Parts: sequence; structure tokens; C-alpha cells
Amino acid sequence: MARNKTDGRGNYVGDAVELDVAIGSLPFISGAWYFVDPLIGSNSNDGLAPGAPLADIESAYDKCVSGQGDGIVVISRGTGTSSQTTSYLKAPLTWAKHGITVVGVAAPVSMFGRARVATQDVTSAAMDDCAQAAHAITRETGSFLADGWEVGMKGAIADSGSNNDATFTVTAVTALTITVSETLNVQAKASTISTTLLSYCTHAIEVSGSNNAFYNLHVYNGGASDLSVGGIKVSGNRNFFKNVSAIGAAGTAAAATANGYDLFVNGGQENTFERCVFGTDTVLKGDAATVVKFDSDAWRTRFYDCEFIIETATAGAGGISIADATALSGYQLFKDCTFLLWNDNGVGASTALVIGTKPNSGQLIFDKCAEYGWSAWGASGMAGCVLVAAPAVAANGGGGIATTVA
Repeated sequence: MARNKTDGRGNYVGDAVELDVAIGSLPFISGAWYFVDPLIGSNSNDGLAPGAPLADIESAYDKCVSGQGDGIVVISRGTGTSSQTTSYLKAPLTWAKHGITVVGVAAPVSMFGRARVATQDVTSAAMDDCAQAAHAITRETGSFLADGWEVGMKGAIADSGSNNDATFTVTAVTALTITVSETLNVQAKASTISTTLLSYCTHAIEVSGSNNAFYNLHVYNGGASDLSVGGIKVSGNRNFFKNVSAIGAAGTAAAATANGYDLFVNGGQENTFERCVFGTDTVLKGDAATVVKFDSDAWRTRFYDCEFIIETATAGAGGISIADATALSGYQLFKDCTFLLWNDNGVGASTALVIGTKPNSGQLIFDKCAEYGWSAWGASGMAGCVLVAAPAVAANGGGGIATTVA
């Protein structure tokens, strides 16, 4: 039974939440807590109490007021299956608000936790009655609404016509028409035999706001499109992540590209990650894929006790990628972190953990970190950028990660 203390606005601000068992105290916030429970929640609820939760994290985010100090509790209930514990996103969630605290109520495991946010594909398949105008895609039977298309979603076209591989952004949708912002080639249905539309999410969540905190969440992007490449993107400042697991490009097509990443720090400053796990050893990534990507003068990023994991059979895959010469500014610190490259077939080590372009300004510091699976911490062109104070890879019984197993 929850202790439903309320503030002057009638919002729940209790110092503890008890579901089936006590889970401890929520951190103090100055605003309201909104509760999310994918198993029993409904977006017709106000979400202000555990017994009347919302159905997904996106709806809770919409209720939060930027800068007010509101919070979101993501509850994990049931047997822990994905369908019972996941907030599904049809389009990337842009976290542009400031000062929101998010707490996942689930076992605090390092990977694949059950307080979960994941992307969800929408497909309109094998339509033989589809026509395309400059800003519209139409069909004669079926229903785009029933398929699940919504305003703001992105999709790609696969057909025999001149719009094959074209992408679009939905601006309006009815049962028989999707209106798009892009300009498509005009095609009659006879030119677009067996058209298929597949949605994609370039990333799951982008934190463009500042001063947000995320605890004990799992974020997953496993979309079927080769454009579903990213996990978490951070472009805001002074955000904090603890015990967050993020996986991007988990679909086969996206994993094979060089664009996949699990975490993208894109111009953010003073962001901190503690005891997080980025990547997985169950999705085979292609050449030049990476776990963490830096771009746009990322500055003062801190990683403490984090794991970075990639499965690959190619020499060019990395753990960290620097997008271009202006990707970094100042120091990015990795302290007590572990970088692991996995391959089922035991293919030889990849070339370098840090790949990409040496920055004009900025350095990566690895303090008491360990890596396994790469021949070097940095590519040959990264001299002066990659600074390592870490145990060396060692034979059995040595001080580093052993190269052979007894």
C-alpha cells in the first residue's frame, strides 16, 4: 500500500512507495511525481498515484513542467516480460525539458533491466493499391490508422517506383492517406507495385534539456530499418545517468551499418554517467560501428564505473568514435571503466578502441580502465588525444585482462 502523502496541489510526494514490497525512498523533488506502469496503466489516469498510473513514459513526460522539478517513476510489474514492462515509442522522445528526475522501479541489474523504454516499428506491408503525390501517400483499402501511423513519425518507402528508399515525416494521417513534409515523386499505383512503408527511429531518446537525472532504466532501439541506428543521444548540459543501460542499432540492418551507436554525446557539456552499460554482446555490429560517439564540441563528459560492450567480427569497429576535428572540447574522463569486444568465433582483435578523426582540441583520459579485444587504445592518428593510465593486457595471472584462459 502506498503512503499517499500530497502537497498543496494534491500531488503525490510520499517519501516511500510500497507496491508488493517496499522499494525504498524516492529522491526529494520540488514538483510532482508521475507514475508509469505499462502493465496496468492508462493514459486516462492523471498518473499522480501508483494505483492510477499512466501507461507510458512519453505521457508522463508530457505532464511534467520544465524547470518545476517534477519526476517520473517507471514501475516494473508482472513477470518481467518486455510487453509488461516496456514503454514503447513510435518516434524518438525528445527530452527538451529541464530538471526532471526519472526513477525505474525494477531490480537494479546492469543490463536489460525491466524498467524499459524501447522503439516500436509500424509497417504497412505489400500494398498493391498505393499511389504517391508530392506530399501524400494514399491507398484504396486498409487503414493507416489501424496500422498505427501517427503525426511525427518517420518512415521509409520500399517499392518498385522512383520513391524507393525515400524517407518521409508524417504531418497528418487518416485511414487512407498519410501527409508528409518531404516532396515525393508523383506516382500512380501502377508504378508502385507492392509498396511497403516501414517506420524508423534514428534514436530512442534525445536529452536536449538540462539538469535531468535518470536512474535504473533500460533504453533499446531494435528497429528493423537500417535507419534505426541510435540508443540515447545527449545534446543538453549537466544531465546525470546512473545504472542506465542503452542499446542502439540492435536490428540486423542497422547493426550492419557504420552509423550505429549506443550513446551519442552531441555537443553536450558536463554530463555524467555512473555505473551505466552501453552496448551488448548479442548483436553483431559492422565495420566502423561504435558504442559511444562524440560530436559538436562535446565538453567535460564524465564516465564512472561504466561498461562499454560491442560484438563484432571486423577490424574497424571501435568502442569510441570521434566524428570530426571539432567533436571534442576539453577533457572527457573515463574512470574505472571496462571496454569489451566480443565475438562468438574468436576472430582476432579489432584495430583500435578509439576510432574516427583526431580532434583539434580535446582529449580522452582513461584512468584505471581495462579493455579487451582491441590491439590498441587509439588509432595511430590519435596520438596525443588518447591518454591511458590503465592495466596492460596480460597473460594468465597478470594484472590486466588475460589474453588466454586457463
